[in-house]
Amino acid sequence: MSAAFFFPGQVWSLKPPAHPVMRVRIGVVESVGGRIGVHMEVLNAPLPEGFEAGEGVKTLSIGHVPITAEALETAVDELEASGATLSKPFVEGVNAWRLEQEKGRAGFFDAPPHAIVEMLFEAMRQSSRPTLQGGS
Repeated sequence: MSAAFFFPGQVWSLKPPAHPVMRVRIGVVESVGGRIGVHMEVLNAPLPEGFEAGEGVKTLSIGHVPITAEALETAVDELEASGATLSKPFVEGVNAWRLEQEKGRAGFFDAPPHAIVEMLFEAMRQSSRPTLQGGS
């Protein structure tokens, strides 16, 4: 597979060890600094123990995650859908990322999606703010 196979609106399942319900939705594929990056949404990320997002909410979607195409290629399993609509948080996240990238303060994660999600939850846990708004 190559980054040329990633297109906006695609929804991919992920290989283990990612949780079986977690998916990624592709938003933007671009070349930045000589590397191919993919801006994606993470769908149905299971909430770790100790996090709350509302009664009965067990997963959370993360609106914008920038990742290298190489890291994503090793993690995706099956293409499940094409032409999916991107969320407002995704668009807002890409716009914020672009502003920071122009200042040299943003890049792409070079780890598989499940590991990125774990890092994000750990950062939230360390910030002493494990209560989340919304859910999926």
